[in-house]
Amino acid sequence: MQIKGLHKNIYKLYAYARTQECLEVYRQKYQQQVQRWEKLAAEGVSLELRQEIVGISRTTYYRHRKILHKLEKEVLSMVYRSFL
Repeated sequence: MQIKGLHKNIYKLYAYARTQECLEVYRQKYQQQVQRWEKLAAEGVSLELRQEIVGISRTTYYRHRKILHKLEKEVLSMVYRSFL
């Protein structure tokens, strides 16, 4: 018997890992901007100055925060599903 390919689980694992790498790039980008925004807010910097320093608007900050929350929630649910 000749083996012409790998087991299907190997291909599924590769697709999952590749997806996680792509998501990690987005997560790092958004997380860096959100953390800088929150640090400036904690120091009492005005809204206009925060927008200028970080380079994003207030609505973009909330959008990025929401995306980070969704990414965290999805990753946790994927990890939970993998153990079932």
